[in-house]
Amino acid sequence: MTPNYVNAKDWLKKLLNPYVSNGRINLGDNEPSEIFLRYALRIVWVDDEMGGGFHYPLPALNYLTSICANDRGAFRLLASICASHVARAEVIPDGARTFAALYLAGEVGEPKRSVASKTYSKNLFLLAAADATSRHFGLPLTRNDSTVVKVSACDAVADALDELGYRTSFRAIKELFFHESFAKLRDTANQIRQQVSEIEKEFPTLVGSWVESVHLRPSVTDN
Repeated sequence: MTPNYVNAKDWLKKLLNPYVSNGRINLGDNEPSEIFLRYALRIVWVDDEMGGGFHYPLPALNYLTSICANDRGAFRLLASICASHVARAEVIPDGARTFAALYLAGEVGEPKRSVASKTYSKNLFLLAAADATSRHFGLPLTRNDSTVVKVSACDAVADALDELGYRTSFRAIKELFFHESFAKLRDTANQIRQQVSEIEKEFPTLVGSWVESVHLRPSVTDN
């Protein structure tokens, strides 16, 4: 194993740990788009002495506000960010203040729920994790099945999950990227990747990294 592989696996364990319990992955009721919006906009949850809060660049908040009327994931993420500011007795930034007021007054509601299943959301999350691992740690996304040495991002995801108590395999992660039954999943991922590129072009000053800390929600209970 290379140092990059070991570092990637350690990071993945930190990323995945809040969502693995009793041998299962549970993402709660997070929308698939919320998972990728956090990745695209560099929105992270950071624990601290006050219980934790969201860290994000302000342009990310403006973008969420602009699409939340039609995207349930963006709506829920924006509502969570505003709730976090309120709980911490912080001023809600200008970009989301009107949204927060309308939401509290009951004048705006969540867009229609997507039909994505929990399995679909889980697979999208794992695909995003492998993709980010490959990009940020310089690992090949996958490898030939005949290769014995574990060197790929898919290996790192499978190993991290195994050490956390969730049994899976390199091949199971690899199939998310290549098997025909996951074509729709890859289409969604590609659409979001395109959105990521557009966001970065529109807001070139966005800073931060998904590598540093990623949590979808501060806590998730198994069900």
